[in-house]
This record gives sequence, structure tokens and C-alpha cells, in this order.
Amino acid sequence: MSVRSRIVEDAVAEAAARGSLQYVIFGVGLDSFGLRRPSCLEHVQVFEVDHADTQSWKTQRLAEIQCPIPEGLAYVDVDFETERFEDKLISAGLQVDTPTLFSMLGVSQYISNAALEDLLKRTAALVTGRRQFVMNFIPPIETLPQASPDAVRSIATKSAVGGEPFVSFYTPEQLLGHLAAAGFSDVEHFGPDKIRHRYFSGRPDGLSTGNVLNIIKADSGAL
Repeated sequence: MSVRSRIVEDAVAEAAARGSLQYVIFGVGLDSFGLRRPSCLEHVQVFEVDHADTQSWKTQRLAEIQCPIPEGLAYVDVDFETERFEDKLISAGLQVDTPTLFSMLGVSQYISNAALEDLLKRTAALVTGRRQFVMNFIPPIETLPQASPDAVRSIATKSAVGGEPFVSFYTPEQLLGHLAAAGFSDVEHFGPDKIRHRYFSGRPDGLSTGNVLNIIKADSGAL
């Protein structure tokens, strides 16, 4: 979880270095980017998107520990089943002509293939400035090496018991097709080997990551 956030936040920092940026986090959960990286908010407007009950609990806890909410951070309550996230984002101040990076971590396995395709297309259509999308995904279990299939099955079973079953798995090629259909291009795939080489090589403690984490980063440029 730490390294997948690192990959996204590296992309945010790189995009922000080019000028003003909007950063939209779908299914934000307990992500704390807007609180951990205050210096980034000088150039980045952050929109945290999630269900109202999740957002309410999070902001309540922040109030209890007296953690101030930065001006550059907006909480956007969305019921994805009944509401258009586009409308809620614009109401929260999203500028459609400003470069925007969208991220979605730990979500793709819980939504259908059709729902993901729809979200990507609507996201791409929302912004006329440069658009980027970063997401992680879980490959089909039978393609995973070594002990990884059993690990994924164990996590999926626990998640299903909690009411959130895994419903979707993707190959990089499948996601490339979805992103291309939505208008995204310049796709970069961070597979386990690439992640280990970029973020873990040369560590004296031997810390590394497993064979499940895969991230896709796509850039559409400007319309």
C-alpha cells in the first residue's frame, strides 16, 4: 500500500512541477495525501471522492484530534450508484480546463468491468486540459507466480466476508484497451519487477514487494 501511494504521489509531484494541477482521488478512503503533503497544496487542489458515510467518519475523526483541513483540500461526497461524480466535482470547484490527475487505488477489484470502462470514459470527458489516470489492479489469479494466488484468494475471501467481494481482475493488455477507448494514451505499466527495481533496489534491509501489485499510469495530453 505504501509503494502504490508512492508511485501515484511521484506522478502528482511530476505533474505539479509543470504548473497548476488538480488531483482527484476516487475511493479515497483513509488516504492522507492532503494532510501529509501541505507544500504540494501550493500548486495542487485535491478533491477526495468517496461515499458520504466514509467521508463523514473521516472528517469527524480529524475534528476529534483537532487536525485542521487545508484550504487546498476538498471532500466530495458521492453515491456512485445514484449520483454523477462529474456534477459533484464541479460543484466542489473542479475547473474543467485545468490539468487534472485522477487516481484510483484499491478499487478496481470491487467494481465490474463495465463500471470501470464507464468511469474511465466519463473521467476523460470531464476535463479538457491535460488528463492523467493512475490506478492499481489485480491480475487474473491463475497468472500470478509462486504463492501469490493463495495470498490473493485469502484476501478475497476475507473481503467477501466483509461484504466487499472481488469481482474483477485484469491483464495489462485489457486495461490498455480500456484506457485507449477512453482517450488515454502514453500508458506506463508498473509491474512487480519494475516496482522492485525502481523503489527497492539497493536497500540494505532487503525490504521488497510481492508479485501482486500492478499499476497503470496513462496520460491523454490536452484536447
